Parts: sequence; C-alpha cells; structure tokens
Amino acid sequence: MINTTDRPILLMDGGKLDQEVRRALSWAEALLREQQKDTKARGYEKAVFAKFVGEENRRPDLFDERFVQAAYDFASSDAVNTATQPAMEQMAEYLFKRTVAATGFAFVKRGIKLTLVELWRRGVLMLTTIFTPGPQFSFSAYDHEILRWLLSFDPNSTAGDQKTDTRRLYYYGPRLLLATDWTSFEDVSINDIAELNLAQRFYERGEHPYAIAGSTFPWSQLPAALMKRHPQRVSFDQTDLVKYSAWAAKQAVSRGALEAFVIGQVPAKQSQSRVRPSPRSGAIPTSKTKKRDLAVEAKSASTHDAVLAVFKCFMRRPDSVNWRQQVPSYPGREHIELAPICEKWVHSFKAFLYHREHIQGYRSSDEVVASLNMLADYLFLYLPWWRELHPAGAVHLPRAPKDFVRYAYVSRHDDEPIDTLPVPLLRLIRLRRPKAESAAICIRHLTLYFRFVGAHFGDDESIAGASFRNPLDDEFDAPRLPGKKNRTNKEIIPRNIYGHLLFWCYAVEAFGELLLQQALKGSFEQSWWSMRGARRYDAEALGIAPIFRFRGKEVPVRSVPNVFTWAEREILCGDQRVAVVVPHLTALRLLIVSLETGLRCQSVQWLDRTTWDSLNKGAGEQYTYRLLVNTDKTKVESWAPPVVFRVRNVMQREVAFQELFADFDTFDPVPYEGLANSPFDPVRPLFKSSKSGRPIHDDVYFDAWIALLVDFEAFYKEVSGERHVRLYYLKPQKTRDGQPVVKFTGREANAYCGISVLAVHTPHSCRATFATNRQGQGILELSDVAALLGHEDIATTTHYTKFSGEQLQERLQQSDVELLGDYSIFDVGFEGVHIRPDKPDSALVKSFSKNREGTVAAFKFMPSLTLWSIEDEKLNEHNGLELLKGGPMSHIRFRETHICPVGEECPSDIVERIGAPKRCGICPLAMKCIDHLPAISAKRNQLVERVRYLHGQRGRMEVAREPAPSLDAVWDEIQLDINELLGWRFSEEVLRGMLAEIEQSGDSASYIHVERPDIVRRHLLTVTRKCDRTEFLLQRLAESNAYPSMTSPQVQLAASVLRRR
Repeated sequence: MINTTDRPILLMDGGKLDQEVRRALSWAEALLREQQKDTKARGYEKAVFAKFVGEENRRPDLFDERFVQAAYDFASSDAVNTATQPAMEQMAEYLFKRTVAATGFAFVKRGIKLTLVELWRRGVLMLTTIFTPGPQFSFSAYDHEILRWLLSFDPNSTAGDQKTDTRRLYYYGPRLLLATDWTSFEDVSINDIAELNLAQRFYERGEHPYAIAGSTFPWSQLPAALMKRHPQRVSFDQTDLVKYSAWAAKQAVSRGALEAFVIGQVPAKQSQSRVRPSPRSGAIPTSKTKKRDLAVEAKSASTHDAVLAVFKCFMRRPDSVNWRQQVPSYPGREHIELAPICEKWVHSFKAFLYHREHIQGYRSSDEVVASLNMLADYLFLYLPWWRELHPAGAVHLPRAPKDFVRYAYVSRHDDEPIDTLPVPLLRLIRLRRPKAESAAICIRHLTLYFRFVGAHFGDDESIAGASFRNPLDDEFDAPRLPGKKNRTNKEIIPRNIYGHLLFWCYAVEAFGELLLQQALKGSFEQSWWSMRGARRYDAEALGIAPIFRFRGKEVPVRSVPNVFTWAEREILCGDQRVAVVVPHLTALRLLIVSLETGLRCQSVQWLDRTTWDSLNKGAGEQYTYRLLVNTDKTKVESWAPPVVFRVRNVMQREVAFQELFADFDTFDPVPYEGLANSPFDPVRPLFKSSKSGRPIHDDVYFDAWIALLVDFEAFYKEVSGERHVRLYYLKPQKTRDGQPVVKFTGREANAYCGISVLAVHTPHSCRATFATNRQGQGILELSDVAALLGHEDIATTTHYTKFSGEQLQERLQQSDVELLGDYSIFDVGFEGVHIRPDKPDSALVKSFSKNREGTVAAFKFMPSLTLWSIEDEKLNEHNGLELLKGGPMSHIRFRETHICPVGEECPSDIVERIGAPKRCGICPLAMKCIDHLPAISAKRNQLVERVRYLHGQRGRMEVAREPAPSLDAVWDEIQLDINELLGWRFSEEVLRGMLAEIEQSGDSASYIHVERPDIVRRHLLTVTRKCDRTEFLLQRLAESNAYPSMTSPQVQLAASVLRRR
C-alpha cells in the first residue's frame, strides 16, 4: 500500500499500537543517548527527550492515534517552531511532566522523528511524502532491507548517465519509501508507485485534496534499479516497466489508473521474447490474496461459534504470541492479562524442549513446538475467551498442568452445555487439524509432554506434584488411522520412465552449460531479463539444441524448461571484478545427483565442497567412485556409498561453476540446518546459493523439479508414443475452510481462483525409486540397496521398496515357473462344457491351454474391434490377437462374452478412448469367437434393458427438477451403455457371419463346440428378430439363469413376481 494523503495512516490500534509506540520511544531515547554521549551539547539538551517522553514520565493511558498524529504535527513544524503549541499540549496529555524549555524543542523534535520512522519500520504506520526527516537524519540506524539498498547508492557518482539516478535514489528514494508499507524487495509495487505519481500530478494541477511531494522522486528509477540489482526477487518484469513508462508519458488528465492502461500493440517478434517471468521462490507477486484480519474478527467475536472460527484459522503466528520469548499477547485480545495464567505452563514447556534437545539429543523441535502451540492456544486464547463469554462456568482457568483434568478439558463422554464446560482439547485439535495423521502427531507430542511433566515435576506441587495423572493417552485419544504403513506412500517413478527422465535431465544440463557460455560472453547483456522470465526456451531458435541419448536413441530436445536461477555475480578479469548475469544450474544438478543415487535431497544439499571427493584422490578412470556424505537426517557420522561415474562428473562440473566467481572462497562454513547443537562440522556447501554461503533453498530445487516434470511429460509422450503418462496435476488452491483462494490481478481489478501445479512423483520419490528399481533388477540384494541408501537395517529399505502390480506379477510368475515348471493355474470342472466358454473345463479353455494359435484359428476369433479411427497409431500397441497368442498366461482372463489378454487391467489410454474401465464391448483387446455368441446376445439384451431403465429414471428426475449435474451423470451412463451396446451388436453380426460361412462349408461340427447345437442356433434366431415386452422379459430370465453375472434388479423383481403367481 501507499499513502496518498498528507496525514500518517496507522495500520494498528488499541493495545498493540500502545506497545509499539512505547517501544519506539524507548528505542529513539537509547539511540539519542548513544549519539550524544560524545557531543558538546549541554546536559539538559542531551536529556530533554528522555525527560519528556521517557518511560518514567509516561502515563499509563494508552498511546493511541491521537498521540501519533500530534507527534507528527510537532515533527513537521518549521525551524522556528511555528504553531507547535497545540501539538505539544496534545502530546503532553499522555505524560506526567508536560513542559519543555524552548531550547530543547529541536532535540525533542529529533527524537520524535526517530520515533516516527521506527514506527514505520515496525509496520505500525505509513508516513507522508511531505514528511522530511532532514539532511542529517540517521537512516543508517534502521534495519530495513529496501532502505539499506537505497543508501548504498553513491550520490556523488559521475559515472555516465547514472549521476542523476543515483542522487534521486539516495536523497529522495527514502522519502518515497516512508509513504509505503513495503518491508522487502518483493513488496515493491509498480501499481503503488503509479498511484502516488498520479496523485502528485493531480495535486500539481490543484485537483487533489491533499499535499503530495514528489516532483523529484525516483518514480521509474527505483523499480528499474531494483530489477537490475535483484532481478530474482522483484514481483514485476520488464514488460511492467515498459507499460509504466508509456503510462507516465501520458497527460495526467487522460492516463487514468495504471491497471486499466493498455499499452500499444507490441511487434510480434518483440512480444514473443517478452515472456512474463514465473514467480520465484519467496517472491510476493503483484496479485495478492485477500487475507483474513483475525485481529478484527477477534474484536467482533461475540458468540462461541465466532470464537471457534478465529481459533481454527489462527495459524500464522505473530511475534506477540511467541511464548518462548515473552508473555503471549493475542491480536484483538490484548486486554487479557496472561502472565498469571501462563507462568507455570511456559516454564514446563521450556523444560520439556530443553530435555528433548539436550538430554535426548533431538536436533530439531519444530513439530513439537507446533503441538505445544496448539495447547498454548487452547490455554491462553480459547479458555480465557470461553470464560469471558460464560463467567458462571463450572471450571476456572487451569494455571498449571496439575489443574488440567481430563473430564473438564480433554475429553468426556457426556455432552455438557457450553456455558458449563468448554469444548474439550481433542475436539479443537481436530478442528484445526482435520487430517487424522496430523491430529495423531499432535496428540502423541502432548502425551509425551504431560508424561514428562509427571516425571520431571513430580516433586513440584505448584506444577504437577506426586498425585499428577497424565490427562492424555495417545493409544486411546489419537484418531484411528487406516493402518500401519509398511510401505512408503511416495509414488515410484516407473522403470520405463526413469531412464528417460534421467538422461533428459542430462540433456537439459548440457543446454544450461551452453547457455552459461553464451552468458559469460555477454550474449544476453541486453536481454537477460527476458531469459530469466521465460518459462521455457526454444533451443533451436537459440542455436544450442541438446541431444537426448538413451539406449541407442538420439533425439534433439527442442524445448527446454527454465530451471535455471538467473543472478548477477562477479567474475575476476585480471585484477578487476566484472558483474555478469548468468544462469545457475545448481538446483538441476542437485536433483540429478538425488535421482542417480537415491540420496535424500537434504543430504545432497549439504554435501561439503571440500570433502565430497576426498576418498578418490589419485583414482584413475573408473566406473564407480566413493562419495563422502558428510550429513544425514539420522546418522551422526559421515558415510561413503559408491556412485557411478556420471554422478562424480556432474558434481565436478558444479565445482568448476562455483570457481568462476570472485566470492568462491569468501564465505565461512555454515552450521548444518542452522542448528546450534548439530553433530556435524560446519559445511561449505557444494550446491551453494547465489546470494550467501548457505545451500540453495528447498523451494528452489522443488520449483525446478516441477518445471522438469511438466516439460518432460510432453517430451516422453512424443518420444515413446505413450499417451497415458501423468507426471503432474493441477489442484485448486483452497483455504483451511475448503473455500477457493481468490486472488486479484493488479490492484484487485480482476478476481481469479488460484491453482497449484503438483508433482505425482516428489523429489523424495527418487529415494524410493532407487530402492525399488535397483533391487527389482535382481542383481542387487536388499542389503546392497540398504548400504547404498545409508540405511542402518534392511527393514528401512523394505519400507522404501514398493513394487508395482506388474512387477509383482512378473516376480510371482518367475518364481512359480522355477518352482513348479508349468502353467497349470486353472482348476478343472465339469459343468457347462459347450454353453459356458469361460468354464475351466470348456472346450475353449482346454483347447487354448494346449495350443494357442491353433485355438485362435479353429474357434474363429474375430479381429480387434474399434469404434474410433483405424489410423490411430495406438492400435499397433494393442493388438489383441497377438497378445492372446503370445502374452503371459497369467494375464489371460476367460469371460462369458470374450477373452481378456491383459488380466482385466484396462490400459489408461484404452480407458480414455472407451470412456470407462470394463466396457469390453468396444475394447479392442476383448477377443471374441463364435463360442461367445450366446453370451454376447445375452449381454446385448442386458444393455438394452439397462438403457431403457436409465431413460425412464432420467425422465422421472427431470419431472422432479433434480439438479443438472445429477441428470448429466445419468446421461453419461446412458451414453456409455449405448456405445458398448453398439460394440456388442457389431461383434454379434460379425460372428454370425463367420458362423454362416462355417455352416455353408458343411464343417460346422468342427467349430461349434456346444452340446446342443440346434438349441443354440434356435436361440440365435429368436434374439435377432423383434419381440414384444413379455418375450423380451422371458428371454432375459432365461439368459440370467444361464449367465448369473448378467442379471439385474429388474429381472430379479420379475422372477419374484412370477414365483408368487
């Protein structure tokens, strides 16, 4: 936001504002004392600000907006202190001693200005453009990212055309900044700048009600310089700057708001190159989501349901509720005095965390702190609120764990009125954590906490005492989970995809290497912003198309995703440092190493640049090498799994890349994961961030992974010809209440619902994929894979091993053949030899088990049936007859109407064509012969009956005015049934034609394997002519008796009516 008025705009009120004003006054007092201790000012002048607004002179009254506005008026007075008396008197109302000598006015004014700017830095207010701190103001004393950057410019620079820009940024940039609520580079908004610029132009014309300064403000210089210096962190791009410049060039009366401004037509070539950059990790885009103001909701909550709504959504925790640092103060609930309530609780919380970290040796307590926050919110937010609404309740606020009894606060079997007892803790845990797994984790942590309290404070009667009982028991209180997971829930990258993905990543890396070489030559000096913002690159247009090589296949990669972080770095050219903007391949290489080795991305992320290759000193050219892994999630010592040569090569390329830059050896080692008690030595990360000595952030490589999978899916489909591969999916963004997240373009001009692009296989899937695929090859034993992954025992590796259904079928078949030596997998029966071709002792099954190809010829199997274009390239991959002749016997399924050669596991692309699984009438894999004719007739009649019923049901629903989605669902089912009915009818006609040819040849006895062929032939004749409703019903009864799987509720009802008659 930006202030376009001539008065400060406050962003806080009430108790929170009072606290912040008192802190800012004390901060300014301390700063003045430090600055004046070596000056020649008199003692009174040095102490006048402290005596006037010091802590001892402040009244207990709330420092509210009235005081702040008076302070602003006093600070804005002229040098001779004209008209300062009203402001001074208004400020003095909040103080005991109310007078200041005239000689001390300048010192008080200086302190007030420091206070106002400190309030701005703390996010309490936005100052105005006419507020002038003064030429000697101590801006350097403020820890503010954007302010520090503005003060880094040299106002006396005479370099080229930048002289005016640097002076404006240094002298006037801070004044523009003080009128905003920006706190980081991501907050800088061109729309805010345009809004203030337009207000300033109208003020110059006398058409704006407030005084606005800014004729010398760096309107366009500030965002342009920021993009040049920090391109990866801004929320706008070059197109936005061009649009702003074109807008600013118009007259104020005609330009209108920037959001509604349409820039002139951009030439085709130029528009193609100007791709809007994708949001970077951590960046706040121009489009912002409206956030709930829980402080406002808390103040207006007057019912218990409203209290629960605030409690449910209280997830973003401001510093004021951090019980580890201070007595918590909840937004909108500042009037509640929590110190007496939380003293014993917080003491036990801290003792529990200390015990975990220093006695038990846990490295991190983030999840436990989150669970304790849940309990703290229940104790310090909900219960005082409940007590405020129901002062006559049966229980008082528990001031120590000993008071926290189970029936009153945790769980109870009776429904007590809310004005008697509060909502139990377990119900509120499920309110905020609806997922059973998350709730169970919280309950487990709190159970451990109360168990610790009983053991540690058993002798302290003020906290627990000898009679203390744990009010929670996770065995009984945790929600029931689906069952213990003995397999990972990560989706394994299929074996046929894994190799393509790996070597495609190497091709993307090769493209990045060529891109880097061109960037170092200065090829993108004028267009790096468009290169950074592009979502993908046309490799052929850039003249650097890489080649994908895998198993003898070579395919040019024409489109490459932008998985590179573009950042400005300095390289050494002789004795000089030269700034260049280059693509960083660090995230891509980290993912390649994880994909190759199965190591956690965290372990790869923290590999030490100085030690990872230390075990290969003097090693010649080999296929495998040793990798020294210096950190781990569970281990406390380094370990050295073998890796293939490709892994070592890609890591050596990353070392060579880091050595290009002047800051290669300038950063000190950093502690592992920032932990103060880490068991590992400080690390010089191999996969280092471009901005610091720490490793790249998790979001950076995760975003790169998503971009890789999105583009690889299209590449794999093109190369392999498969169409059913799915590596990512879209998911609508929703609030915790299940409502869609609404975002707004520009300054809330157009609303839209956000979506997220999610990966089917996460980066951690690389670990499970390695465990499954490497072991699945049959060469590596389970213990070998455990050693490669760094597992202490094979049970952990077993958890990560997750074979697919196809892999399990193959392994079972191989073991069965080796053990038994044959395929005798069907039991032998004796019923229905000639009528039911699906029976184990039918002629079809017997003949097929002896001679597949002979059976296919003798039983006159019809060709594959398709109701879509015969030119579809997929038909070659799904040749039912070939699968029937040569496919695994374990996949053959004999049904009444057909034989399925794929084990009734419908391929995804077939399902996509036929509309739903198990629609065998139109499936090209369902193989039918003349022995299936009776059952096919029965199936056709079944579908006719169902279509009639569904049409009647749809008519009844229309009369009842059922919703359109319900009607559409019935219509979709009718469409599927009609399509399948056409398929069965077409099959029946083809097979009847083949049967007629056999009969004409006089050799029918060789082909129609039925016990009573005349009855079968008469059956066929009766179903091929029209029949009335009664005949159709009787036929359906007979067919349902012969084929029970084809019965229906309508047939069963008719049969029961006939029996009653």
